[in-house]
Amino acid sequence: MPTKILSAQQGQAALEFAIAAPALIALAALGLEGVYLHNFQHRLHAALLQAGRAGIVHHNSPLAIKQHFERALSRTQIQQAAWQIRILSPRPSDFALLSSSTLALSNGALAVIDNDYQFLETEQAPARRAANILELELYYAYRPWHPLLRLAETLLPPSSGHPAHLNSRFVLRSEMRLPMQSHPMLWKNLTDQTVIFYDTVRTVKQVIHTRDSDSTPPIESSLPKPSSGAPPATSPQQPPVDKNVITPWQPVNPNPQHDQTSAGDALCE
Repeated sequence: MPTKILSAQQGQAALEFAIAAPALIALAALGLEGVYLHNFQHRLHAALLQAGRAGIVHHNSPLAIKQHFERALSRTQIQQAAWQIRILSPRPSDFALLSSSTLALSNGALAVIDNDYQFLETEQAPARRAANILELELYYAYRPWHPLLRLAETLLPPSSGHPAHLNSRFVLRSEMRLPMQSHPMLWKNLTDQTVIFYDTVRTVKQVIHTRDSDSTPPIESSLPKPSSGAPPATSPQQPPVDKNVITPWQPVNPNPQHDQTSAGDALCE
């Protein structure tokens, strides 16, 4: 009789373990995957930061960003997968408004924004300072480390809201912002779509047209026209002002005749 009770208890324990074992294994797999994913995201952000540092000194060139990003991936021993970096700033619309025609373009560039003396202007200073911030957004097709999660990946629907060519259920996103250390330039997107300007297709033609031919109306067209009876107003001729030359600050004396000598005499009296 005791032998039958003992065998029945052993069968019950085996049944309970068979029910609880899959849940325990799944929790252990999720824990290991979470640790691996946390470390993977840190290494991926470090690689993106290295690409951004190269971009701020190479006129945000997509080719330089790609080369330094891939080099950083190989150093951090990250598995190669599909990825895409979007240049969110400077935007193509910024080049359409702030493009400079006096600065020289690098080979292959379409437009350039001045990086010097950002705090000396008054009208376009906020927009030009914002355009001189390099902002990158990375999308990386992540493949789970644990085999059970790789099997579950095949059962999930594809993720939406990400680049279609990644073709992955798990897409990691990272971003970074750094101030530009060179003149921002607009470039063509890479043919493999790894580094692209965000929404370049709509505004690249407008940027080229703005740089080639200035369509801004002359200042005289916005002034009120004089009446037919009154003589036309004439403005004195002023020499052209070179915006690239900075004049030193000089104190302004409101009363030239009131010099330091007269002021000292008045204090002595």
